[in-house]
Amino acid sequence: MAKNPARNKPAKIPENLTLNGSNTLPAQIEIAGGAPVPLGDVVVLAFQKSGLEPEAWNEMAEADRDAALVEMIGHMERAVAEAVDVQAASLTASPPPVLENVTTASAPETVAQRGPVARQEVRYRGRTYPPGARLPVDIDRETLGLLDEYDAI
Repeated sequence: MAKNPARNKPAKIPENLTLNGSNTLPAQIEIAGGAPVPLGDVVVLAFQKSGLEPEAWNEMAEADRDAALVEMIGHMERAVAEAVDVQAASLTASPPPVLENVTTASAPETVAQRGPVARQEVRYRGRTYPPGARLPVDIDRETLGLLDEYDAI
């Protein structure tokens, strides 16, 4: 959790504003081990991470903006690689013990049982969760409130 959450609050993008992207990067970014990501999504994430106002983002030198976008792409690739490593580790882990004579309710799984979905990159307990990833179920109410306030979940 950030020490100064107000400083790290992502900027809101007005509906009628266009953020400048890149003339050098492709329209679809191939993230190793993941699906192609539209450049526009990368632009929004890099913009939010920058903490700049929309006008300041658009006035950045193209080389600086491209550097921010390339940094975000690298971060996304690392997050995907980490998720693949975690998935591979869970596949090689020993199976859970078989419980006999146990009845379970067949209620549908709820968000509370799985944790909320990140709308943007979230760092929690030393781990980075990319947009679309499920956060842990054991997040305290105060942290959930902050994440919700910042539209992170």
